[in-house]
Amino acid sequence: MSKLLRVVTNSERGTFGCKRRWGFAYRDGLATDSAAPLRMGGLWHMCLAAWYRSGCTMGLADIKSAVIDPWSESRAQWHAAHPDARQEAEEDAEGAVLIHGMLAGYLDALHQTQATFRCCMWSRS
Repeated sequence: MSKLLRVVTNSERGTFGCKRRWGFAYRDGLATDSAAPLRMGGLWHMCLAAWYRSGCTMGLADIKSAVIDPWSESRAQWHAAHPDARQEAEEDAEGAVLIHGMLAGYLDALHQTQATFRCCMWSRS
């Protein structure tokens, strides 16, 4: 007789360090309202869109000043108006740094594999 194992997601595993938080979320079905993954995903896609729309010519510093910095300033203004969202402010600050690092790695990998040339050829056709 086989016994089925319950699938544990990475999100669930990440909350297991705090038994109360895990219990609220996964035993009782009460979820947090953090939308950090959505905000970070949106920022990542805005960075990539800026780079591809530039014909693959923008550098990391250009993307940071054109996309990441304005996004961070906009989020800071929102947090100033909502001082009770302290955790969200920390998530946004950490997320902007993370996205900057991810973008640096992404652009470096493209340049090393010369995929930049191919992507720009596709975007011009």
